[in-house]
Amino acid sequence: RWVTWAGKKVPFDPSVPNTPASVTDPDTWGTFDTARNAYDEGGRDGVGIVLNGDGLVGIDLDNCVKHGKPDPQALALLARIGSRYIEFSPSGRGLRGFGYSAPPKRCKGVIEGISVELYATARYLTVTGHALNDGPIAELPGFLSVSDELAPTEENRGAQRTTEDFRRNLLSSSVGVPPHTIPTVEGQRHKRLFELARHLKGAYPQATPNELRDVVQE
Repeated sequence: RWVTWAGKKVPFDPSVPNTPASVTDPDTWGTFDTARNAYDEGGRDGVGIVLNGDGLVGIDLDNCVKHGKPDPQALALLARIGSRYIEFSPSGRGLRGFGYSAPPKRCKGVIEGISVELYATARYLTVTGHALNDGPIAELPGFLSVSDELAPTEENRGAQRTTEDFRRNLLSSSVGVPPHTIPTVEGQRHKRLFELARHLKGAYPQATPNELRDVVQE
């Protein structure tokens, strides 16, 4: 479940040089030791862990550390969530927490002036090991309640508008499946289906499985 990353946090397969990793393809992940060795060899800026929906979740708080000191409100929020392991982000300006919980209903938003991202699956998060609190990876009793209270950002509203348009489009006879995701010769089906899934995740991040299934069936 480990990858390396470089540049603008592009994930890479730790076992194959210069090969991007995918958060939905376990064949592009590796062990921690493999990722650490790839990082030590140079050319990568760090390592990261993939969240695959098995219960491990991550909390990402941006721009809440100034001059090495975390914002007390950010720490209070992490305490409310129940995160016992907290580390600094690669930039040193954010905080990252990990633990166990069911998936959040809302992944991004603002609460008490803090920009919050909550993730459970199909996502990788950078890991620095620069711990602020070096506690265990434990259950997060406040994870879902904080998710429910996140105030939407303009990005959330834009995604919601996109989803609403998407839902209306599903009522028509065609939703316009991208040509590059349609198999044209034998043996392409699985690769093209993966490319379609990646396209849909980026274009319609708030769509439900049933809505996406309609597109795949078409």
